[in-house]
Order: sequence, then structure tokens, then C-alpha cells
Amino acid sequence: MGRNSEAYCAVVILTLPAPVRLSHETLGEIALPLGLLVVGAGLRIHAAVKARALTLAPSALKLVAMPGVMLALCPAFSLTGSHAVATGLFAALPSAGSSYVLANQMGGDATLMAGILTVQTLLSFLVLPLLLQLML
Repeated sequence: MGRNSEAYCAVVILTLPAPVRLSHETLGEIALPLGLLVVGAGLRIHAAVKARALTLAPSALKLVAMPGVMLALCPAFSLTGSHAVATGLFAALPSAGSSYVLANQMGGDATLMAGILTVQTLLSFLVLPLLLQLML
């Protein structure tokens, strides 16, 4: 098997029976909505408001500082035009919902993470259009 193990795995994955492939596709399609439901269930508004600095600081870093750094690095990698715009916009996206699940599983402050995700998502409705306007 040795060197051909990757090719063998690729062939096995491509030849899954239809019912198995369909169930995997269905599970993949519902993963994001389920993750967002879990974050919503873990959200405690009063806790997020109480820890304002702990929710706003990471949100500002993620939505403002990170795109700024990425856009500043674009010339170093010869990224211009639509490539630089895409880089800036992707850097300004809110954190992934799976970070809440990870915080919960690893014994972190899942309630705080849910608050951070909520604040970032709400602020991204303002930041993303402004950033796009500034870059175009």
C-alpha cells in the first residue's frame, strides 16, 4: 500500500454507496445551522453586556485590526485589486461558530465566547459594508 494510500483513500471516498454519501452530505449541510443554534442557546445577553470590555476588545481586533494588518501586508505578497479586496473582507469576517463549541469542550468560558460571536456578527453588518466602501 505505502505510497498509494492517498490514492486508495481518494478512490474509496469517491465510490461510497449512494445512501452513505447522501447521509454525509446531509450532515455536512446541517452542521453550520446547528452550530449557530448551539451558540444561540449558549448566549446570555446580560453576561455579554456585563463583560463589555471582554466582548468589544476581541471584536475590534477581529473586525478592524486584523483587516488592517492583512491589507497592509497585501503589497508584500503582490496582491492588488480584487485579490486585496477579498483578503480584506475575509479578514473582517466574524469568528467561526465552532469556536463556541471548542470553548465549551475545552473548559473555556463558553458564555463569553457566545457573547463575542454575537457582538462580532452584529458589528460585521456595519463593518463589512464600510470596509468594502473604503477599499473600492
